[in-house]
Amino acid sequence: SGLAPKYSPEDLTGNKYIFLANLEAKQMMGKSSNGMMLVAEDDIEFVLVPLDKKIKNGTVIR
Repeated sequence: SGLAPKYSPEDLTGNKYIFLANLEAKQMMGKSSNGMMLVAEDDIEFVLVPLDKKIKNGTVIR
């Protein structure tokens, strides 16, 4: 992913992030992908947007 050069798996462990799942499959970097992680983006880089750890998995975000 575009995040791999900047973030390691350890950077993600223990935090919560928003993912969009069950999207139409597309080829990305030679692999099939049907999901996306919500990130902030400016002209230079992608930045992770962590959720408050108190939010339960599956909570509806509006």
